[in-house]
Formats: sequence, C-alpha cells, structure tokens
Amino acid sequence: MRDWVEQVKEHVDILEIAGRYTALKRVGRQFRGLCPFHQEKTPSFYVSPDKGLYKCFGCGEGGDAFTLLMKLEAIDFMEAARRLAAEYGIEIQERTRKISHDERRRLDRQQRLIADVDRGLWKALGIDDVADSFGIGRTIDETGEILVVPIHDQSDVPSGWLHYRIQRVIEGGVKRPEPLGLDPESAPGTEDMLFVPKDLRTQIVRRPLLVVDDPLLAVRLYAAGWGAVVAPVRPIGSSDATPALTDEHADRIARLGCRSVTFVVDFGEDAEIRRKVLRALHAAEPLLVRRGVEPLVVVAGDRTPCPDNRTWFGEEGIVERLQKILNDPGRTMDLFQLRVSSVQQLLARRKLTRHAAAEKLRPTLQAALAAEDRTLYHAYLAWAGRALGVRDRRELYRLVQVNPPAAAAEAEVF
Repeated sequence: MRDWVEQVKEHVDILEIAGRYTALKRVGRQFRGLCPFHQEKTPSFYVSPDKGLYKCFGCGEGGDAFTLLMKLEAIDFMEAARRLAAEYGIEIQERTRKISHDERRRLDRQQRLIADVDRGLWKALGIDDVADSFGIGRTIDETGEILVVPIHDQSDVPSGWLHYRIQRVIEGGVKRPEPLGLDPESAPGTEDMLFVPKDLRTQIVRRPLLVVDDPLLAVRLYAAGWGAVVAPVRPIGSSDATPALTDEHADRIARLGCRSVTFVVDFGEDAEIRRKVLRALHAAEPLLVRRGVEPLVVVAGDRTPCPDNRTWFGEEGIVERLQKILNDPGRTMDLFQLRVSSVQQLLARRKLTRHAAAEKLRPTLQAALAAEDRTLYHAYLAWAGRALGVRDRRELYRLVQVNPPAAAAEAEVF
C-alpha cells in the first residue's frame, strides 16, 4: 500500500464525508440520517466515527469513507484516494500518474476560461447557482461572446470544451445559446464522452435519471433542481452509425444502480431528423437492456413539448412541467415498445415481412435474455409476440432466433 494512501486513511473523517450527502444527527456514539443510496422516510443510515464505518440497515450498504465516496461518485479506489488527498493537503507521491504536458495545458486553459465570468449572463441563463461548480466560462473571439462548458471524464482535468454562441437581447436578456460544437483544442475522443454531474449518484436517489440531447440543457435542468441528468457530448442522431449512448456510457449508468433511464429528446418536425434520432436511440437500446437498465423515451405532445434546444431554457417551472410530463402515462413509453409499435404499423401496411420484423426486434430480445431481469425479458417477449402475431412461445423463439431460458415453459402461450 502506498504511504500517501495510508496517510489519507489516517486523516479522513467519515462523518464529514457522509455529511455531504445526508443530514446526520447524533444517536449515542453514532450518527443517523436518511440513506443516500435509496429513498426512505425513516432514517436507517448510521455512521460510526470511532470505527470509521457506515452502515444502512435498510438497503444493506456499508463500508468506510473510501467505499462511500467510490459508490456515491461512481469512481474507483485510486480516484477516491486522490480526491481525499487533495482535500486533506496530503502530497501524492511519485508512483501516482503524472499529469502530461497536454493535460497541464488544458488545466491552464480551464483556469483562464473561468477567470472571465459574467454573473449577469449566468443569471439570465438560469445557471448562476451552478456555473462555478460546473466550471463554465466565457471567451471572446472574432464572432462575439462564446459560452464554454468543460467536458470531464472521471478526473479533474477537462478533456475538452463545448462552445455556445451567446445571443444577447435588449434589456439585459439572452436568447438560448447556439451550440457550436467542440473546441478545436479538445482531446481526441471527447466527442464520445458523456456529460455527467459529479454528484450524479446522490441525485438519482431523488429523481429518475434523464438523458437530454445537450450538456448545457443538462446544466440548466440541474440548476432548476433536476440533478439526475446526463447528456452525450455528440448530439443524438448526428450520425447514422452512432448510438445515443455507447457501451461505456451504458456501463457507467449500470454501475450507478439505475434500473431505468429516460430519454427526453426533441424529435423535431423534420422527418429525416426524427428517423436519425430514433435510429440512435434504438442502437443504444440493447446496450442498456443487456445491463438490466430499461430505456424509456418521452414522446412528443402538443400542449407540453419536451425540453429542447429552442424552448424551456430560460423559463421558470421547468422541473414542475417536466415532472408533469413524466407522470403522464401517455407520454412515457418503453423504447422497445415504441419499436414494436413501428413494426406493427409496417406489418399492417405490408412494408415489412414477418421475418424482417423479427430481425428488427431480435437484438433487444437477445440483450434482455442476457440480463438478469427476467420480468423485463418476458414483457419484451410478449410485446414481440403480439407484434408478430405469434402466440406460441416455441414458434416465437424460432422466429426471433432467441433461445429460451432454462426454466422457461416452452408450451406457454401469450
């Protein structure tokens, strides 16, 4: 074990660390509060400063300060150790990864960007309370003012920056900033990353996890009070070959303990854009399902549109309106169910054969079979059977080329 890690262990205060995520009250020699790992009304989360341990008697989570930080922030052991070392002023010794010249350059650039802030602009955009924590900055070029949003992996070194053109209006207002894409000085691979708030693990205890199409919109929703939100750096539907979420994204979401994720995207009125967005969503579908995460999507509505790049940004009451949409059973649909509905329509219009329809459904059914969630698998199988007009399970297994689970009763009908 490295000497500096042992020093961190000696100095770390688990009570202080746990107190960042939940309010704690003394109960004898221990402290008690609501568990940050699951929703509860009666406190069952205990912290013992003497032992340096925590334990929830509701969900069973337990461990030390390192474990707590790793699980709540979805980081590994060494990243937790580095963060705690920085907090306690402990020097990280020579065996740790050294910052490269390129990383140092990006850190210096980030410091210059956040030195140029405009509090009035942050307030007009509705992000004044969180702009500093997200490291949002501003710069000026020949085209005018540029808003700059840093993109991080799981370290404190920004991988790159997204640019947005600031469009001011009279009386100090501002229009929705226009997305301009990645800064040319961003590191290769930044476009494949996922924009994630650092405290996402604690936020998903409070609200369902949403995926929106723009990191700046994610910041706006976070500032409004919906912190369980992520956004791919690459816009959804920007490329026919790119899924809305990659394998790495799906892994990270699954590690957070999410059982479902809801895509809140603007399909737009253009038919080709809509097709691209749907292709990207369906390409991500089996990646999530294979990890036991059910992908949901908010479908368009006339009276209450989804948050997008053109509306909602500067409005009040975003969270309330978003919650109303998610509570509407007619607005939120399983992504596979949406695919099934599309297949049914094509079959009814004879634009698709039954075998071609089965091919479209097969990847998600195979992913559901690979997951441990048998409830989701059987629900998907039933939807597929109805779409394809097949009631006998054995016939459906042959058609979609999915082997039944060992315990399945093959003679069952839907």
